[in-house]
Amino acid sequence: MNKTAFNDKVILIDKQKGLTSFDTISRLKKKVGIKKIGHSGTLDRLASGLLVVATGKATKLTRYFLDSDKTYNAVVQLGIVTDTLDADGTVVSSAGVTAEHMAGVSAVLDSFVGKIEQVPPLYSALKIDGKRVSDRVRDGEALTLGSRSVNVYSIDLISTDPVRSTFEMRVQCSKGTYIRSLARDIGQKLGCGASILELRRTASGEFSVEQAVSVENVSADADERNYIVTIESALKFMNQVTVDKSAVTRIMNGAWFDEGSLLSVDNRGSDYCAVSDGKMVLAIAKINFNDWHVVYENVFN
Repeated sequence: MNKTAFNDKVILIDKQKGLTSFDTISRLKKKVGIKKIGHSGTLDRLASGLLVVATGKATKLTRYFLDSDKTYNAVVQLGIVTDTLDADGTVVSSAGVTAEHMAGVSAVLDSFVGKIEQVPPLYSALKIDGKRVSDRVRDGEALTLGSRSVNVYSIDLISTDPVRSTFEMRVQCSKGTYIRSLARDIGQKLGCGASILELRRTASGEFSVEQAVSVENVSADADERNYIVTIESALKFMNQVTVDKSAVTRIMNGAWFDEGSLLSVDNRGSDYCAVSDGKMVLAIAKINFNDWHVVYENVFN
């Protein structure tokens, strides 16, 4: 396979359930023949859906995608609590689920919309002193995690299944929101406990799982490759700054360019500016246009 089609790009992958994010990246490396690959936002083994992958120079972008809002579809199992807060874990408690519990789901979901405090799962990729919390727990450490603020923009109840004691919800939320923790807290508020049965990430920032493909379907020869995104397209959510030729060399050397080098500015409400020569992105920067101060975050030299 011709790896040029994939190098210095963002690749949108639909991760399969049952694979870790690491497994998925390893398979992609073998498929496209590129070693420098990173991703923004780990998905649990149980989860499927959008994994935003970056290669070559585009790996510099992953931290910006991590900051993006996310959308998930989740099937929640009422009456069952596990140590991992999902169906992959060991059951630690169970309770009967009544008609009253099912009837109360909608109102309880509404109570979690907004800025909330959330305690992350003990089995997670969150790191303390450079080591994953999940690894520390498996090594026998007794940990108590503090809560942190996250934003849940909306929760839509898609369906309920009283026979299986489950419901499906769609959640739009800020970075750092754990849907497993959300399910746990919903179950606690209902009074019967809950855990995640199925989880799928459908969107991350400007990217949608509808654009993505499985690793098996990655092909440089495909007629339509919406899942391969250039650096320029991936940064369209940032403010767009275009400079003249006189600024290019200075930018590539990490030096300031002056205000007179500006050709155009398209303010899109971002904290960051994608600085280009009209053809390719040269750098990502924070620019104070009032006092003219430029701070480079990344330079693509």
